[in-house]
Amino acid sequence: MHIELEQTGSVQSLATILKNTAARDEVNGIIVFACDKNGFKPENVDQIFKECPVPLMGGIFPGIIHQKERLETGTIVISLSKKPEISIIKGMSDPDTDFMDPLNHIFANDNIPETIFILTDGFASRISSFINAMFTHIGIERNIIGGGTGSLSLKRQPIISNQGLLEDAAIIGLLDTQSTVNISHGWNPIKGPFKVTEADRNIIKTINWMPAFSIYREVIREHSGKYITPENFSHIAMSYPFGISSMCSDPIVRDPVMVDEAGALTCVGEIMEGSFVDILHGNTESLIKASSQISTCKPGFSLGDNSVGLVVDCISRALFLKDKFEHELKALHLPDIPLLGFLSFGEIATQEKQSLEFHNKTTALAILEEL
Repeated sequence: MHIELEQTGSVQSLATILKNTAARDEVNGIIVFACDKNGFKPENVDQIFKECPVPLMGGIFPGIIHQKERLETGTIVISLSKKPEISIIKGMSDPDTDFMDPLNHIFANDNIPETIFILTDGFASRISSFINAMFTHIGIERNIIGGGTGSLSLKRQPIISNQGLLEDAAIIGLLDTQSTVNISHGWNPIKGPFKVTEADRNIIKTINWMPAFSIYREVIREHSGKYITPENFSHIAMSYPFGISSMCSDPIVRDPVMVDEAGALTCVGEIMEGSFVDILHGNTESLIKASSQISTCKPGFSLGDNSVGLVVDCISRALFLKDKFEHELKALHLPDIPLLGFLSFGEIATQEKQSLEFHNKTTALAILEEL
């Protein structure tokens, strides 16, 4: 793998790097992480991506990570020496989309590589259904890492492909690499469990047969003395995510990002009706400690000249930690290899061969080594 960082965010610089990278004989695939502030739009970048002669995948995010530094402008271009198999799934919010059928084609071959990289529209409303379909096909026998695109304005952002920028879509890359993947989050229950008695994909309408916001508001008042309102919701809610009960691992975190007039809470990612949730809380110390404890050890895994660390870190963690966010990046335990990544709206990862989930407010860390 070879990594190039372009820090201006200009379209012309992107075109030059992509053209030069793809022209190298040893390059057979490209991954792109771009910042929202670059302002990439279909009218100014689609032709550039369509002209890329090798398989291409990527996304637009509120920030990228390069060598434990957070950047809000610029683009990371990663070249692969082994050709990735890339597939696109459209209609990630469409209730009629059948994820099983395209996945049947993608995973029809028994010779699936060890590592699967997934990027999706972070505000698509059926991401969890998509991940569940992935689990049905491949279980937890492969290492999977990825995340959701988006912007700080809470506007949807596209994935990047050889077809150009695609909205409400996911892209799957089968990478010929050995890998390790693990996660941690540092959020702990303060009250619950509560039953989700009415939900519509990523919207929690009622908890314990009451408007979801009324229950949520009272728990926060009891814990902190703060009175959360629609006006201060984003500021206070970032400290109080939901945790979906899990049989074999830590709670799966769901980030509430919006409350409507009926008291329904919109989350990043689905919460199934009938599931049980806790309300969680954390602080700077618990989040940084959790990241420092992510293990990337794996028996028989050997590092080489082509090893890189890949971190997918939730944008809401960066907003929560503020100027301490780089402390979290520095707390990651990695050997002496390059680190790159992006700030996501939702993290996709396997966890120690226990589960495959769509996470929120979580840090996912992988080591990739091209074979």
